[in-house]
Amino acid sequence: MPKKKKKGSSHSAYYELFIPTFLVILLTIGVFIFANQTDKNENATAKYISVSPKQPMTSDTLSVTIKINGIGQGGNIFPQHNTRKITIYLYGTTTSKVITKTVSLTYDGNKYFTGIINVGKLAEGPYFIKLTDAHTLQVLSKPEIQTLTSSQVNVLSPYILYPGDMNDDNVLNKSDYNLALSCFQTNNCPGDSVDFNDDGKVNILDYNLLLQSFTVLHED
Repeated sequence: MPKKKKKGSSHSAYYELFIPTFLVILLTIGVFIFANQTDKNENATAKYISVSPKQPMTSDTLSVTIKINGIGQGGNIFPQHNTRKITIYLYGTTTSKVITKTVSLTYDGNKYFTGIINVGKLAEGPYFIKLTDAHTLQVLSKPEIQTLTSSQVNVLSPYILYPGDMNDDNVLNKSDYNLALSCFQTNNCPGDSVDFNDDGKVNILDYNLLLQSFTVLHED
């Protein structure tokens, strides 16, 4: 006798066909959602990069050391003032002025006035760097072209400053000599303008320092 078909066998075949098809559909939807989300993330990243252009590297920290003729070794090692206000000038190599800043340097008790100076945001590259104190000529760093780099303190070679520019015109000449001589003769100049060795006195030692400055730097 032929076997009777079991009830529900057609339903079982239907479910066996439906379930794999359903899983394929779910998998396809999942892949589509994942790919779409990835595209969105990549677009968002690309947009973020496009609105945040790379900034130029900056170099803004200098280590400065100065020797003032007449103060420290070879002169007065106990100055009245342990800090000096100096002005630093930074120029691009095309000689256009970039920045001017007045800062304080501290006496090291022996020879130099030193300090770490933040001069503001500057692009990396070559610069001319000049420095001056009150009544001294501007002095250019050595070597003349300094290449400033980022992520480090840029150490400059020591400067030597010679006092005597009495009218602060960055020229040492007869006008400065006459102004200083008048101070020496009358002892009636403002502040300590001719106390070049900063010992609290105006005397022959300061006059000799003036003569040294003229020997080294004067212009006719």
